[in-house]
Amino acid sequence: MTDASATKNEQTISKAELRSRRLAEEREAQIIEAAFTAFAANGLDETRLEDIARLAGVAKGTIYLYFPNKEALFREMILRTVVVRLDALESAAREADAVADFNRIVRTYWQYVNEPQFPVIYRLVASVLPRLPELSQFFAERVWLRWQRLLQASIDQCVPAGAFGAEQAPQAARMLHALLMQHALMRANITICNAAQLQDVDAVFARVLSFFHAAMRPAVSHPA
Repeated sequence: MTDASATKNEQTISKAELRSRRLAEEREAQIIEAAFTAFAANGLDETRLEDIARLAGVAKGTIYLYFPNKEALFREMILRTVVVRLDALESAAREADAVADFNRIVRTYWQYVNEPQFPVIYRLVASVLPRLPELSQFFAERVWLRWQRLLQASIDQCVPAGAFGAEQAPQAARMLHALLMQHALMRANITICNAAQLQDVDAVFARVLSFFHAAMRPAVSHPA
């Protein structure tokens, strides 16, 4: 075999490998999307791998090529829908101004929790965490604690800038996290609130952000 023939064969194999890899990635994404639909409709406990396979248009055995069990598939779904957002946010370039950077991070979080998939994921996670300690630890470490650390670091940067008071900063991330998430969940559940008051996402965000900035303002010392 000539060098030219060998090179051509290597290129052909390489293209075939790339095509096979791409198809495998597409199938995995298809399975995860089907899993989200099935979990959203039936919950983790009631969803069978057969249900996911049917929605994905694959054989049940195909799922085992990618995931050893239903719980592993559930974890990967969380990684694909939530953790990738955190990864992107943490790696994004920061604003030079501390307050502008804080507002950017909070807005990104607000946009995520107001997407249609968020209340579904929240409900799913809340329903299984008490019974699955390993999944609970995974979600806490990879999602909630990371969000809080990211928010807290951004809040702490605003203290030396004079925007936030040092005395309010230590627990601020947890309070802001709860404030944003609760508003988003209320928007998603029109049976427990006046939805008309919460439909303007930008207006609600502006009010929440204004409230938080006012609450975090440094205390003014008055002369004795």
